Amino acid sequence: MTATGQVQSGDYNDHSSSLNLPSCGWDDLEEVYHILEILQCFDTTAICYNLRHYYYDLGFLNCRIWGSTHEIGQAIAAIRDYRRAYHADPGQVPTLFNLAAVYYLPDRCELGDRYMTLCRKHAGRRY
Repeated sequence: MTATGQVQSGDYNDHSSSLNLPSCGWDDLEEVYHILEILQCFDTTAICYNLRHYYYDLGFLNCRIWGSTHEIGQAIAAIRDYRRAYHADPGQVPTLFNLAAVYYLPDRCELGDRYMTLCRKHAGRRY
């Protein structure tokens, strides 16, 4: 990756491991903002592989910020990013589950139900 966030190999996963992405219990909001800023500089036209992971990570970071700040703009950004992840690879259960959860929280239950139904369809007996 270059200083401007350009992915040189074309595979997002080659670069995501160096970002130290947070886990669910991570509390350092300043670092979450920092990593989000780095990801937002990526040139998505250069990502040929694992674009879903890129958008999933953006959605996750926006959810972490939303959970701490309760700013509705972060929820909207998370929905946007998870939808992009879904369109990049529609059958991924974690993306569908998180998309449904994000829709349920701002009381958009009909859309939450829609994505949870898709999640169950693709997950089979796992969920």
